[in-house]
Amino acid sequence: MNKIILTLVCVGAIGLGAQPAAAQMMISRTLTTDNTQTAEEEAAGKNLWQQLQTEAVVCANLTDDDFDSLGEYFMGLMMGNSHAAMNLMMRQMMGDDGETQMHVVMGKRFTSCDPSAVVPATATGFTPMMQMMW
Repeated sequence: MNKIILTLVCVGAIGLGAQPAAAQMMISRTLTTDNTQTAEEEAAGKNLWQQLQTEAVVCANLTDDDFDSLGEYFMGLMMGNSHAAMNLMMRQMMGDDGETQMHVVMGKRFTSCDPSAVVPATATGFTPMMQMMW
């Protein structure tokens, strides 16, 4: 009887241990394709930020797409090489729209164009982290 219980525990532990490795491999494959896109999005946001700084563009004329780009830029400044990984994590938790909404909120708050922009309801897991950034 003890051998059966020990065998079941060992098989269960081995099975559980294999799952994170598979997830890590899947994440690293996805990140390879996201790094270029993330860099392009950060560059577009940086350009908009420079235009805001020189007053070539004003907050009232910016769209949510512009704030998304700005949010990508600011997140890149904070996260560095981990930005693509964080984007992936947000997409997994909140979907593509949720990730975009988070960048829009960051763009609005960090530019002070809309300091009271509301974090999406789907961001419950990220709310404490986002509160630290504000």
